[in-house]
Order: sequence, then C-alpha cells, then structure tokens
Amino acid sequence: MPSLSPTMEEGNIVKWLKKEGEAVSAGDALCEIETDKAVVTLDASDDGILAKILVEEGSKNIRLGSLIGLLVEEGEDWKNVEIPKDAPAKPSYPRPMIPPMSTPGQPNAVGTFTEIPASNIRRVIAKRLTESKSTVPHAYITADCDVGAVLKVRQSLVKDDIKVSVNDFIIKAAAVTLKQMPSVNVSWDGEGPKQLPFIDISVAVATDKGLITPIIKDAAAKGIQEIADSVKVLSKKARDGKLLPEEYQGGSFR
Repeated sequence: MPSLSPTMEEGNIVKWLKKEGEAVSAGDALCEIETDKAVVTLDASDDGILAKILVEEGSKNIRLGSLIGLLVEEGEDWKNVEIPKDAPAKPSYPRPMIPPMSTPGQPNAVGTFTEIPASNIRRVIAKRLTESKSTVPHAYITADCDVGAVLKVRQSLVKDDIKVSVNDFIIKAAAVTLKQMPSVNVSWDGEGPKQLPFIDISVAVATDKGLITPIIKDAAAKGIQEIADSVKVLSKKARDGKLLPEEYQGGSFR
C-alpha cells in the first residue's frame, strides 16, 4: 500500500483494474485506492505481469507498506510465484469487541446501537479536527459585513448570464486581504508560525464520503469569474472522487 497523500496512513482497495496474469506496462492503472482525501489510481512503476492480487476489492484500512499485489518480470512463472510470509495485508486495527445485548431486539436496551460505516475521509477528518483543536492555537472573532454592494454586482452579472456565487466573492476578498496582510497568511508547525509565500484558498466541498477541500491556487490574482469556474470544476471532481493530489494538498487559508 503506497502513500498517495502526505497525510495518508492507510487505504482502501476500491477496484482492481488488472487481472492476475495480465501483462502491464509502466504507467498502466493497476487499481483504485481510497485515501484519506479521494479515490486515486495506482499506476504500475515497471513493465511486467500482475502475478498475484493479495488484497481483494473492498478491503479497508490497509496499512501503508502492506503488500497488496505482486508484479513479476515477463517470462517468469507468475502462476507459481512465491508469496511473502507477511501477506496478505490486514486492516490496521481490529473491529471493536461489542458485548452481546442482554435483551436482544428490545428497544432502548443498554449497549444497543447501529454501527455506521465510516469512509477513510470521514475518519481522517475526525482525527485531523481533533489534532488541530489540541495542537494549534485558536482564536475566534465575529464580524458583521454589509454585502449589499456585492449582491448588486452579482445581480448585474446574472443579467449578462455570468453566474457567480457570494462564496466566490468571499474567496476573492479573503485572498486580497491575505495579500495585503501577509502576517495572517501563516501556518503553525508546533514550533511557531511559518509565513507562506503563496495564497491558495481551500474551499470546503461536501461529498457523500465526507468533506474535502480542493484548492483555488493563486486566488488573489484571479478574477471573480475565473474563481467561480475553478470552484465549479473542482467541486464536481471532488464529488466524483476524481481530484488529483495537487488539487487538494496544501492550501494557505481555509
């Protein structure tokens, strides 16, 4: 199981795109892996034959570094290839032991609940939010803004068949503010603040697997229409699970 994002600790095998015994070339898509951010295609690094699939489709919580398949050189006896002793890979943690209910089927019985499966994205979101709350200094501020002028501009653009949202204006405003106040465009790494040389705005997009934040790069230099177009394209890719790593990794402001 390779690392396909900077924060990835484990992955799920969504689908194998090659079969055992099938020849592959470097760059061919081998399988689809769900990371903590999106579903990403794993490509072959060398030519050869996919000898063994060690982790089946639908397997979840596979630790990084675990063996998921064997690729051998062309001409080798792929049917009788030796499988390492530590294969196949196993989930990083076992399912919790749940004691049997004292009165099965009885409503409101102590210890009764329905377990809801969580995607990798949802579990990592929960973990990252907890880490952020406990390791990064927090401050809160509330301000009232008169967006009447923004709404008028938006209405005039709609008349010209230019569709932009209030959120697009907020992205632009945040980016311009960060450019004017670079001391705010920082991150905290545990030792202190680090000023960032770029202004990339992360935009929250709700998907059926959880929240993901694709990035509007160099947002301060983009116009409202360009920002709106970028948000639409990235939002669709996020919901379809087709974001590339560089489209959601990083970001200087969320």
